[in-house]
Formats: sequence, C-alpha cells, structure tokens
Amino acid sequence: FSVYCPAGCKDIDGDIWGNPSQGYRDTSVLCKAAVHAGVIADELGGQVTLSREKGITLYESAFANGLHSKRGSLSEKRLIFHKACGDALEVAAFNASSWWSEVDALGQDRAWAAERAALGAAGHSWAAEP
Repeated sequence: FSVYCPAGCKDIDGDIWGNPSQGYRDTSVLCKAAVHAGVIADELGGQVTLSREKGITLYESAFANGLHSKRGSLSEKRLIFHKACGDALEVAAFNASSWWSEVDALGQDRAWAAERAALGAAGHSWAAEP
C-alpha cells in the first residue's frame, strides 16, 4: 500500500522499533519510520510505498537519519518500505572522503583526489587533504 507523509515527521511523538534491513514493528509511527528508513527526507515528506509482512521475534535498534529506533519484541506484522521500483530497501554503509576510486565499465581504474579538483573559484577545495 502507499501513503503520503507530510514534512516534519521526525519530531512527532511516538516510537519506532526496528531498522531498514529487518523492517519495523507494525506499532511504529509509520511516517517517522519512513524518515528513519531513508525513503523520505524529513524536510520534504513524500509518498511512501510499503507492505505488511509476517512479524519477527526481535527488532534490532539502529541510528539512522537523525533518529534512534528502539529494540522491540515480537509483533504480528511488520512494515517493510519499498523503493518506487518495488525493490526492498537495503542499508549501505558509507563515509565521506577526499579520495575516491572505482573500476569503470571498460575495466579501467579511475581515481579522484582533492588536489585534482577543478575549482570554479580560487581557494581551497571543500575536501580535506589526503
């Protein structure tokens, strides 16, 4: 099913139990859980697509998008948020860096570093020195 969440749900009363990879206890505040899961930005709100699936024994807590969810016990149903294309969301770890490297579609190594940045104005790059 799909619902619309208004902006500003991050600070409303009510708790959330669970995390994006496991899903959320069905008693969680739905739009607050959507912000936690990262399917909407708190500043903008937006349309959220989710499903109710069989609950699990234990919901682990997590800190995400400025919210801390609680650890929760068994529930009959759980909320699973979905991307617009219908895939279940996955959490990916990341960090900020002033260096980046990847292998492109042709199999060639590509790298970027702060000292190679093409700045539009004189001065230091936003990136830290490596």
